[in-house]
Amino acid sequence: MSACGCGPGADRKVVVSTGSLPRLADKPYWDMSGIGGAAEALGSPPLELVLLPEWDASGPPVTSHNADLDLSQRIGMDRIFCHAVELARRFGVPSVHASRDVGPLLGSDSEAERRRGRRQLREACDVARAVGAGQVVVHAWDTFAAVVDPHAVAARLAEVTLDQPAAGLVISIEGVPVSVPGWSPVRMAAAVAVELEAEAAGAQGFRTGVTVDLNWVSQAGDLEDCFAASGSRFSRLGATGGGGIVAVTNIHVHGSVVESADNCEVRPLAGNLDFGGALRRLSAGYPRAQLTLELSGLFRAGQACGALRWARSCSGAHQLPR
Repeated sequence: MSACGCGPGADRKVVVSTGSLPRLADKPYWDMSGIGGAAEALGSPPLELVLLPEWDASGPPVTSHNADLDLSQRIGMDRIFCHAVELARRFGVPSVHASRDVGPLLGSDSEAERRRGRRQLREACDVARAVGAGQVVVHAWDTFAAVVDPHAVAARLAEVTLDQPAAGLVISIEGVPVSVPGWSPVRMAAAVAVELEAEAAGAQGFRTGVTVDLNWVSQAGDLEDCFAASGSRFSRLGATGGGGIVAVTNIHVHGSVVESADNCEVRPLAGNLDFGGALRRLSAGYPRAQLTLELSGLFRAGQACGALRWARSCSGAHQLPR
């Protein structure tokens, strides 16, 4: 019996992000050794393996962090691969989240940084293939950039993703914040995914998609953009996929756990979006999309288990293949 009060595998209908799991094992967030024990405490759900830039020994992260890099950078890709394969054997890893530095690095003026970004994205695709994941989630742009050209972003991604490492994978562009006036996170993600699909025309086994992060949707107020299916090349996001329309492939329930007397739920860190209502709409519109719980802040195992049950009840999440 797990800490959730349910048998092993009972929560496999919802994937759990590894981004903050080590904290449940009293480990720093960047310590991979804490992931397995924390996942067991949650009933052994499948995992979205988050590859952290804190593990990259070639330099410090370009995004904000509070890791002890002298320790985190000693992990190395060999150990990451071995640990990823072991996590896949124990829990299943249906998705891999590339380093959050990929977008800023690929958009850099420095060729050295662009090479580093290409390497990080290639490593994410390699790990995904090694663990049998179906998709790689990518932060594709610098969230602080004043100019983001979807075509240019897609072209930079294509330098890696159209190569052999991405064969058979869905490259899912996450709708992270965007600082360009007139653009929302979801709309930018859809635009990049459409452009990347165009770059990949004729590439065998290559697909793109969009990852919707509910916290960023709450912050930007762009939920309706998740259902736009107009003819615009920058808003072709629909529920069916195919025919030039890019579908939502991953829904990140990203927020903090709020506990009441009889249940737990997840609420946004920014804005006031009704996560439960949004989950019901998105799950109905995109029944094949993966549902991923991404908890922020401090939480106990019991709270995380309650959040898993709440997410399942809101979404009617399906059983994912192991």
